[in-house]
Amino acid sequence: MRLDLWYGSIYEFPLSDMELSDFSKMSDIFQEHVIFTPRTINKQCKHCNADHKKGLCIHDGDFCPTVPDQPQYKRDPYFLEENHLSPIKIIDENLKEQCVHQAMVPEHRSEWFNFMS
Repeated sequence: MRLDLWYGSIYEFPLSDMELSDFSKMSDIFQEHVIFTPRTINKQCKHCNADHKKGLCIHDGDFCPTVPDQPQYKRDPYFLEENHLSPIKIIDENLKEQCVHQAMVPEHRSEWFNFMS
């Protein structure tokens, strides 16, 4: 069985009450029977105004990170700026996390969850 873990950025996990160490334990228990794959969510904002794209996206609105999935942050489109998080930093971090997971040999992929904690 394959299970995808979708998330916007590492900054989302502390707000979600999700314990990544529990995923690590489950991954160890299930081993090759359940394969966890992390996936990150980005959005596109090609039709946003230039200031919005410049402050919250990269590549002219092709890639914009999502804000944490909590109601108080969904109402605030400037969450990233207010918390001194640049879109490029979040997208770079997301890519690094994906690369680390892909580089791990399958029998040690549970360590990715510990890396993320």
